[in-house]
Amino acid sequence: VFFGRALAGADLPQLTYMVAHPRSEDIKAHWKAFFDDAEWKRLKADPSYADNVSKVTAWFLRPSPASQI
Repeated sequence: VFFGRALAGADLPQLTYMVAHPRSEDIKAHWKAFFDDAEWKRLKADPSYADNVSKVTAWFLRPSPASQI
């Protein structure tokens, strides 16, 4: 749905990604496809990107009845 960068607050620097999946089973399948992708593996092995991620926090949210998402 979007990605963004926090400008203030704890845990800076940070990026936020929001992705939408209709079923929880889809989440695991899509992340597995991403991590198994040859291009991702090539970038992950590139020394210029070493130590870029220090922490991953996953939040699973459900839309409220008023949500437009």
